[in-house]
Amino acid sequence: MASKYYWINHQGSKEIAVFLPEVVEDVTTGEQVFGMWRLTSNPNEVLFINDVEVLSGPLMPPP
Repeated sequence: MASKYYWINHQGSKEIAVFLPEVVEDVTTGEQVFGMWRLTSNPNEVLFINDVEVLSGPLMPPP
């Protein structure tokens, strides 16, 4: 997946988030995982790839 914006479902909430294709450490498990999400509504919140369901995307910019 590319570093672009997608509609996602996280814990029953549909939101727009950006996918960042980077290797990061899951602080709860200590594992190195590929990919993380940042919510547009709360950029400080990081979600891991398995925490979300991609609903659609990547979003296209307006013409």
